[in-house]
Amino acid sequence: MTVGLRFATRLVCLNGPALPVCMRSKQPAAKLPLLFASIAVAAAAVQAHAEYPDKLTRIVSPFAAGGGLDVVARLIAPKLFDVYKQPVIVENRTGANGIIAIEYVAKAAPDGYTLLIDTLGVSIHPAVVRNLPYDPIKGLEPVTQLLSLPFVVVVNPKVDARNVRELIGLAQKNPGKLNYAQGGMSTRMLGELFRLHTNVEFTFVPYKGSGPATQSILGGESDVTITDSITVAPHIASGRLRALAVTSPNRSRMLPAVPTVRESGVPAYAEVVWYGIFATGGTPAGVVRRLNAELNKIVIMPDVSVRFADLGAEPVTSTPEAFSELFRSQLARWKDVAVRANLPLE
Repeated sequence: MTVGLRFATRLVCLNGPALPVCMRSKQPAAKLPLLFASIAVAAAAVQAHAEYPDKLTRIVSPFAAGGGLDVVARLIAPKLFDVYKQPVIVENRTGANGIIAIEYVAKAAPDGYTLLIDTLGVSIHPAVVRNLPYDPIKGLEPVTQLLSLPFVVVVNPKVDARNVRELIGLAQKNPGKLNYAQGGMSTRMLGELFRLHTNVEFTFVPYKGSGPATQSILGGESDVTITDSITVAPHIASGRLRALAVTSPNRSRMLPAVPTVRESGVPAYAEVVWYGIFATGGTPAGVVRRLNAELNKIVIMPDVSVRFADLGAEPVTSTPEAFSELFRSQLARWKDVAVRANLPLE
């Protein structure tokens, strides 16, 4: 005895909120509810992609106002508003060396409306934090690199060092006596890398971003830091901070009289720092592509690129794939540095 299934061989249509979806179905009648559910999901996805962006976008900065990330975020936000015709705000979520902000974005809805602007810290945390509350690969979707820039070795003018060699000599004579202002994991790890190459010891003092860390040096609470040129450039120009060297392989156009760390007797030390934008992991590829395209246009706008140059930064256009490759390579690099520096897991 042969038992046949009853098939529904008719045109099945769903008038969804985005558009009507119709298809010829030969599925068993009992399976039609599942078919309708699948069509509904597809229609919703099409609608979401078609309407993006249709509401407020947040650019989340991990550190306090006044630092380099905050400055760049506030430069980009109005430009994105001009394109989207929807509100774009910068939200500072400080704490835990940037982890609070990263977790917030990693656990947000994957719709492209919650973005993270970050730098080396996002690739350093997995190397130094035992139980991160997010997965850096699954939780974050690299969108694009925005810029590259040198960091600058700066000291309070009262510190008896006018170049890197004198700073090394002072620190070696007084191990642990110089306070190093840590404005996040980027400044911490660049300091640790400097320590590895020079055999000096600093006392690391944490602050909620490069802005507060710089203020601590201006006020004499701390002595030295290695931080972004965006934050410290005005204070170098005014003479309130002394620039000893830049971390990049070549001199900065913004600070042409300041030598590189390499020129200053530490030939193996050279770091160019990147800033980039991440979305929440699982954000639709179409949304990521739209964000990438718009941000690539923004960073090369004449007024933006001139402002970047004033801050010592170079605009960078990239693809999501290229930025993802950079991010993964940075995860491996800073893990290696953390092991060599013998940093304990927090």
